[in-house]
Amino acid sequence: MGALTPFQKSFNAGELSPRMGGRLDLAKFHDGCRTLENAICQLQGPATRRGAFRFVKEVKTSAKKTRILPFEVGTDAAYVLEVGDQYIRFFKNGSVILGAVTELITNGTFNTGIAGWTDYSTSPASISWDGALQALKFNPQILTPPVIGYAAIAGQAITTIAGHTCTVSVKLLGTGTPYVKVIAGSTLHGYELLWADMSSFGTHTFSFVATGTTSYIEFSTRNDGICVDDVSVLDTTGTSPVEVVTPYIESDLFAVQRAQSADVLYLAHGSYAQQKLARLLANGTSWSFKAINFLPPPTFEDDSDYSGGTIMVALSALTGTGVKVVSNAAVFLAADKDRLLKYLDARASFTAYVGTSEMTAEILDDFPAALIDTTPATTLTSVGTTVTFGAAHGISAAQATAGIWIRLTSGAQTGEMRQVVSVTNATTVVIASAFSFDQVAGVNWSKHYAIAAGSWKLSGSPVATLTPSVATPVGAIATLTLGVAGWRAADVTLGKYVKVASGIVKLTVFTSTTVVSGKIEKPLSGVTAVAGGAWSAEVPSWSIAHGFPSAICFYEQRLGYGGTDRQPTTIWGSASGDYENFAAGVNAGDSFEHALTGLGVNAVRWLIPSKVLMGGTAASEFSIRGDGDAALTPTNPRPLPETNHGSSTIMPVKIGPFVLFVQAQKRKIREITYDFQKDTFVAPDLTRFAEHITEGGGIVDMAYQQEPESILWCVRADGVLLGLTYSREEEVFGWHRHVTDGLFESVAVIPDPVNNRDQLWVVVNRTIGGVTKRYIEYLDPDVVVGDSFVRYQSAAATVITGLSHLEGKAVDVVADGFVVEGHVVAGGQITLAKAASDVTVGLHYETTVEPEPPDYIDDKGRNNINEQKQWAEVILRLYQTGLSGVTINGKTVPARSGSDPLGTAPALFTGDAQTPLLGTTRAGRLIIKQTLPLPFTILAIAGTLDVGD
Repeated sequence: MGALTPFQKSFNAGELSPRMGGRLDLAKFHDGCRTLENAICQLQGPATRRGAFRFVKEVKTSAKKTRILPFEVGTDAAYVLEVGDQYIRFFKNGSVILGAVTELITNGTFNTGIAGWTDYSTSPASISWDGALQALKFNPQILTPPVIGYAAIAGQAITTIAGHTCTVSVKLLGTGTPYVKVIAGSTLHGYELLWADMSSFGTHTFSFVATGTTSYIEFSTRNDGICVDDVSVLDTTGTSPVEVVTPYIESDLFAVQRAQSADVLYLAHGSYAQQKLARLLANGTSWSFKAINFLPPPTFEDDSDYSGGTIMVALSALTGTGVKVVSNAAVFLAADKDRLLKYLDARASFTAYVGTSEMTAEILDDFPAALIDTTPATTLTSVGTTVTFGAAHGISAAQATAGIWIRLTSGAQTGEMRQVVSVTNATTVVIASAFSFDQVAGVNWSKHYAIAAGSWKLSGSPVATLTPSVATPVGAIATLTLGVAGWRAADVTLGKYVKVASGIVKLTVFTSTTVVSGKIEKPLSGVTAVAGGAWSAEVPSWSIAHGFPSAICFYEQRLGYGGTDRQPTTIWGSASGDYENFAAGVNAGDSFEHALTGLGVNAVRWLIPSKVLMGGTAASEFSIRGDGDAALTPTNPRPLPETNHGSSTIMPVKIGPFVLFVQAQKRKIREITYDFQKDTFVAPDLTRFAEHITEGGGIVDMAYQQEPESILWCVRADGVLLGLTYSREEEVFGWHRHVTDGLFESVAVIPDPVNNRDQLWVVVNRTIGGVTKRYIEYLDPDVVVGDSFVRYQSAAATVITGLSHLEGKAVDVVADGFVVEGHVVAGGQITLAKAASDVTVGLHYETTVEPEPPDYIDDKGRNNINEQKQWAEVILRLYQTGLSGVTINGKTVPARSGSDPLGTAPALFTGDAQTPLLGTTRAGRLIIKQTLPLPFTILAIAGTLDVGD
């Protein structure tokens, strides 16, 4: 065919799938690469050597996987969180935050009492423990104005270090007018260190500098109804990393999801109660991590276990009406009428209350046949509690222990049932109580096996008139009285909430079967008696028994959660602007709860705010919106299934109006976008031209970098870092792979604290001296020397220290612009032959760019695929490149020109570099590398290609 002059003008299609090798008809084929490793394809077209990763610090526990997360308050206050096995550490401005935070307070949570605190009150004022709030309660003596009352004062001595900063955090709660004075002094009742007022409910933070080894902290008020909780005094001065304790173990770290509001990061995981991390001081030296105390949580009417672990029930029939339900102990109440008995998938509705051990029921769904044996052929006689059978009864001692009843099926007392309490012999048993009359003539009978304790439950709420004692205010104690017996102590221990008269009361005290009391969480509309069926007693939706939400996000001023074990397809939204209030209601600002329909039982795996609330399950993706353009409220939800690809548990990212998520099998990344022509959401596959890119176990973590390049960074399960250069406007979706001496395990992006760009942070698993080390590092696009690098910039020196994290490793070195070879770290340092003032030391990596082969089909339909090819010359158009290490098919590109003065590092090259005669092949492949720790950017490839014999 003669000589050709191929020209590749762009590389921004990225690394393409081997399956694309024949797609010469696609424009992306001619802008793509077979290999793009340790190079970033840029929006404008070039491929450029990636920056190196700068070493920051080894994680706390290198033997365990560690995740990093962003915590961004603003561009000037961005943190990286090192989230490890049951801890979090904090990084800012490229280094770990030090503070040696030490808790100085004894018993600041008041979980069981106020031990550790001294009552300094002026008698008759006092302090006490509020069991309902689990807080320290002030009991001042209120006198008739204008006489001043006696203050209630609580305090304790704390051990301090002179000159250390101490941070005080305290939550003020209760009723009435909020006011507490916070006092700290170097002497008892002293106040020279801290004297401040808290005049609003919520959490408050103060600081003081200790002047000696003992300081005193006190709280005082003359206002009634005030409590304090979560008191903390931290020593925030020191040299150890600031750290908080978390419940998350290593195996669960990558399933934790997050949503941030200002200084508070809310965290969710299906196996843990929801937590929140709060920055207490602007310098990042003081943090709070705790489980969220929702006031109140969402609730629902659940099935209740009232068996107490010992009470069994049995039925007289498996189907029909007028069925007896009996128990081996008192368990039923009059208000159980109209409630449901549940066992497996069987249900019975109670139609009458007979007594504490017997109800009458209608079977709604038949009970299992194994519960009744109607085959006994013998008759029985009875005298008192002794029952004798005409032949062997077949009842074992084990069956009696497990629970078995005898039911008479003939005679005057047909239908009566008695529990067998012991087996005397093969023909005689003892029953719990005698039949109504002795059975002396001999009657027929059947065996009725018990439903074990814990296997049967009652659903619904007591059906009785309920009268509350008070309706307001929030925090007040209300007594709830039933018209007939219906309350159980278990209603309190199960943590039930009563929804009545548009309000909510959390049960705290069981008084009797007709009287309980509790704390008002949401005001009631009145105290008029409410009929049974018009109120409900509900359990928290989130608990160990029911599971906790797996998904979390903020949407329209609400904190949203989704998906628990018990309610996998339910979405909850907090009250508007009140993120920890999930009190249900019908007003627009009330909390909402919406169960998705038509999506099977696939649990919600993620939520993300967009123009509508978007979410994903294992099988599909969905949206929820209000009617029309209205905000989402408790009364107007429109949940809609959108696509049916299925989602992983990895949190998606939002890029402009587009949502990028990882498909369920973790092999594809899809982009949810609205197709106006189809009037529906679609989710095209962003790996469709590079499906190979996720081979290696799929994606396990990802983060988005907006500046200077728009790149979605993904960690592959095998430790390869993937980048997707993304621009929907320019239709650029270019993949690139990044490898290092080790394995990438986690990624996070925060704003660069100095430069006007984003900063990519990673956790890297490296082997140093045969030992696994996990390092936290960040990508520096201005340095290309080597990974896990350290840079020395000071007076000229030959000994470069601070390299113990690379002990025993061969390293790349650039000193004052010169590449210096042959160094191995020993004793945490290297020694240069010549002193240098700017030295960078890191682990070697190479950049490889292999464009797609120069195949084509001409206008006559001829192709050059099977022709012999020889590059007569190759021209690389380069930009700011260190030519010394650039090779094409292993042949070095000429580096130094005559204009470079001796004794100085060669200048970076911009222009066209030429390499002649590369040899003959059929493929005509070009493998271009940067083998030295120098910059490399390729703009285009041209040349002369001889084709044919």
